[in-house]
Amino acid sequence: MRKNLLFVLGLVVTMAAFSQIPTETIWSKSFTPITAKDTMPDNQVMTVDMQGSAIVAGKMTKNFTFANKEITALTSKANYIAKYSASGQELWAVVADGANITSITTDANGNIYIAGNFTEAYSLSSTDGNDKEQEGNDYVSSALIAKYNANGVLLKIETIIPTRYNYSDDYWD
Repeated sequence: MRKNLLFVLGLVVTMAAFSQIPTETIWSKSFTPITAKDTMPDNQVMTVDMQGSAIVAGKMTKNFTFANKEITALTSKANYIAKYSASGQELWAVVADGANITSITTDANGNIYIAGNFTEAYSLSSTDGNDKEQEGNDYVSSALIAKYNANGVLLKIETIIPTRYNYSDDYWD
């Protein structure tokens, strides 16, 4: 009897230790930077910084307003990067035109890092108006990594552009 009671007590303690405390939704927002649901891409990415701000990125196929600013895509290959405060306030948004953003993260100082790919060329906008453009290679996909500060100012861009491989006949000889 004691073994059974001890087993049940141990089971109850284990269940209590691993149970999740229900949480409340603090805030929820949505916006639609695409024109039709069939254009919804699978590259929507998000991260939360140490202050609790949410940074989201993804494809956009139409212009939209964010933080009282019109966000405009110049090409059909545009992505957005947008930041919400911990309380859900829209803070800022920028455009990565011609680039496909595949990953986003932050560091302890609140800087935001994006990674992605592009082919021909891309431009990254910045909240200070100091936008940057980069040429690519028309034949192969190239990689990009960019750093923004917590206020959406573009600080640095690194690109990896592979050289074009020569598929000449003597390769197969």
